[in-house]
Amino acid sequence: MTANLPTGVSRGLNLTEAGCTVSPDWRDAMAQGLSAVRALDTPVIATDDFVRTVSDLLGSDSYHADRGGGVVAAKTLHGPNGPTIVVNYTAVAGESTALVERLLAHEGGHVLLNRRGNEELGGHRKNAESDWEWMLKCVAGLAIIEFRIELMLAELGYPPAPSATVDSIDEHLGVTNAETFAAIVNPANQEPAHLRDSIMSIMDHSTKLLAYVAAPHIAGTAKFDPDALPADGKEDWADYFASTWPKRLRLWGSIPPADQPVPVDAWRNKLRKGAALEVQQLRDFGFAFTTHRDGGEAFNRIARDEVFHQRLERAQRRWPTS
Repeated sequence: MTANLPTGVSRGLNLTEAGCTVSPDWRDAMAQGLSAVRALDTPVIATDDFVRTVSDLLGSDSYHADRGGGVVAAKTLHGPNGPTIVVNYTAVAGESTALVERLLAHEGGHVLLNRRGNEELGGHRKNAESDWEWMLKCVAGLAIIEFRIELMLAELGYPPAPSATVDSIDEHLGVTNAETFAAIVNPANQEPAHLRDSIMSIMDHSTKLLAYVAAPHIAGTAKFDPDALPADGKEDWADYFASTWPKRLRLWGSIPPADQPVPVDAWRNKLRKGAALEVQQLRDFGFAFTTHRDGGEAFNRIARDEVFHQRLERAQRRWPTS
């Protein structure tokens, strides 16, 4: 899919090359993707040192590019001078111009949402919300944002993301299962806060993957059938995601794509419902938050040992040790 712009449209692209050289075909693809979502004026940095570039722009050394078994291909940063899209040139080098165009169109979706100013997470925490309630609302909101952008791309005619194929979903399910079990046995996670952070990170990656799967499914361009998964994938799906998937489709299917605005009250309502859904999703991972009468909070494992033994067995079947 392209924006049907003339050859040479890349002259409107505000591109900085940092340690890499972007080919003319890639320049055109980047410009086509941004133009398709009306974000061609957004500055783009293509860099061979993605983590350092993002860290410098964020003013933080804590950023990393790992993402649930994969690597971040691009990131949109929002600063006082407006948004900047940073492309991980090393991660996408050798990819097709079609994938590069799609990648920039997706990042342009983040630009659209940020421009409207009230359809992300900032300003939507209630005073009475506990830290854990806000944490789950953030997981919900970030996944919904990804879904809205992917729904927009599907409606524009872009194919599903590479991560939405059956093989990729199956691989992600295996990683989710293995990482969830590993979090339980990791000695560092004997501290409840460390265990909480590990599980919430896994869940954050997983719900975003579900967004990439749900968008073309809801748009009708690429239906997902869990029965198409191999045996262990089916078990992982049934264990972690099957019970919330119909509810997730109903909720997300009621939300418009990123190029259509959502009023503040309606957006807050979707965030609230999304957070409630992620409470159930967390329980399916085998964990739950509780708030004590004194206002204290706890993060507890609620799944039986038998559940985690079954998870270990599936992980060992996927990746047998010698």
